[in-house]
Parts: sequence; structure tokens; C-alpha cells
Amino acid sequence: FGSRLGAQARIQIDPCCFHPRSSVAHLICFAVVAMALWIAGCVRCIFHIPVCGGFCAPTQNSDKTCLRHFSNEYTLPLAPRFMQLAPCLEFAPGCSACARIGTRWGNRHRKPIMLFAFVLNLIALLLAVVALLGATTNPWLTEHFPWVEGRGNLRHCGGGCPWEVYVGVKMRMDKLHCDGWSNSSADSLDSSCSARARAEGFSGDVSGSQAGELGRKVIWHDHLACRNTPDTNIRDQCMKCKASLLPQSAVIVSIASQFPTMTTNLQRSTRFGDVKCQKVMGIVTNLVSLISSMIALISFRQACYSSLPTRLGDDDLGTMEWSIGIGFRCLLLA
Repeated sequence: FGSRLGAQARIQIDPCCFHPRSSVAHLICFAVVAMALWIAGCVRCIFHIPVCGGFCAPTQNSDKTCLRHFSNEYTLPLAPRFMQLAPCLEFAPGCSACARIGTRWGNRHRKPIMLFAFVLNLIALLLAVVALLGATTNPWLTEHFPWVEGRGNLRHCGGGCPWEVYVGVKMRMDKLHCDGWSNSSADSLDSSCSARARAEGFSGDVSGSQAGELGRKVIWHDHLACRNTPDTNIRDQCMKCKASLLPQSAVIVSIASQFPTMTTNLQRSTRFGDVKCQKVMGIVTNLVSLISSMIALISFRQACYSSLPTRLGDDDLGTMEWSIGIGFRCLLLA
């Protein structure tokens, strides 16, 4: 493009090269050519942006479908240096051995298979994001996207005092409804549910939308997180769950590994764009996502679900039923 502009400019300027203002014309020509070259360089830089830069690049892919925009020479990883690195990437013994694994049926149905894999990875990404919402220190997110949730009642409540527990990766949210509290039994409890609950760290400011509802926010990083619990079994289980901080990083790895997997599925959707190293990358990233998700699920289940007590307090304050929350289920599906 710059060469054509320069040629046209020279044709226009040459006949008047002896004109007193010919130097001005040459300067204008030089500025136009320089601007054209700069624009061409910027466009080429855009084409080499990883993942999305090659979507609008001119390609030699002969495929007639829209997949040619997602599977071409510009969408390759490290596209500007791919041929220089080909001896280490494309023609490495491991990549060559992996590339020979396949079927003719899969080659014929390449497009629907790769698009189906792309959709599955996209769904897995969304599910992992939902699971990550339960790995925050926000009480509302922990309550609505918990990894483990428990529901029970206190025995000292004549009308029933529901106790709800929402366990996340970074915190635990406790909610207690004191409307049905009665102190008819002879024990050492305070004269009201509210006084008893506030003495153990509950507050009306955490959850406080309904009358008689108190909440307690327990951050696992807090060294006092498990000391407000009088029951020995619950305190021990709280310490185990507090020590289980691996799942958050594992969920993040699971989410991050979905992006290169999805781009690999698109890159391999046409025969022109499929390369050996992309096949290996697709296998590796899926394995990394699977392993990181399984580590998160197993470690969290053992520490924060499997051995949870069903009775509250050493003096049998009440009962509790535990279940897997939406955050755990989403990561399991992912």
C-alpha cells in the first residue's frame, strides 16, 4: 500500500521537479508514504495480537466458512516466530508422536467436533466462575454461592430458631433467627438468644435485613476465626477447614486453563490451521484443568464437609444437616 502511494506521488511530482516548489511537493510525498507505512505497520501489529488479532487478518486458509477467521496462520501461538520455533515445537518427537494419534472419522468431522469441544469448555469456564464466587470474602456471595451449607434448629427455642451456615473457601457465614427463643430449660445460657449470640460474635449488621436475624462473618485468615466456637468438635473441624486454602488457587488455575483450551479448539477446527503443537496443548490444558479441579474438590470435601458434626455444642444445643452447595456442584460439573 505504501509502495503504491509512493509510486503515484513520484509520477505526479516528477514532471514538475524543476519547479521552485518541488521540494515542498517531495516533502508532502515523503509524509504521505511515511504515514502509509506507519498505518500498515500498525495493522500488521494488530494482526499479531495473541488470540484475537488474527480474526480479521488476511489469510491463505481456503476454508469457506467463518472458521477461517479463527483458524489461520495469524491465530497460531507465537505466530510471528512460529516457523523459527518450529524445530522445537512443531517437529519435536513428542508432538509428532501425539499428532499421529487419531481417526479418519475425526478428521472428516473436524468442525462439529471442535465446535462442540469449544462449547463444552465455555460452559466449564462459566461453571468455574460461579464456583469462584464462593471463594470470596463477601458475605452475600458466600451465602448465595456456598461450597457447603448447613441448616438446623436450636433446641432451646420453643418456636424454633433456624441456624444457617454457609461455608466458602475464604470465609464462613453464620445466620441465626432468634424469634422463637425461650429460656425455659435450666442451663447456664443467657436470658435471651440475642445476648447469647452476640457474646459469640454475632451481629445485626452482617446479615441484618429481618427482625431477630443475626449474622456472623468468619474469615479463615483471621487467627481468631475458630475461637468463638465453644464446642470442641466444631472448633477442631473449623481449624481443618481454615487450613484448606488450596481450592481457591486450584479454581483460578482451572479457569485460566480454559482460555487456551478454547482457542486451541478453534485453531484446530480447520485442516489448514491444525498443527501438531496445538493438539498437544489441547490435551495438556484439559489435563491441567481436570487435575486442578479434582485437587480443589477432594481437599475441600475432606476438610470442610466429610466430618462436619450434626449436633451443636457439647450440651446438645441443636442439630444440623449439611449438604453440598452450588459452588462445589458447579466445579464438579466443570
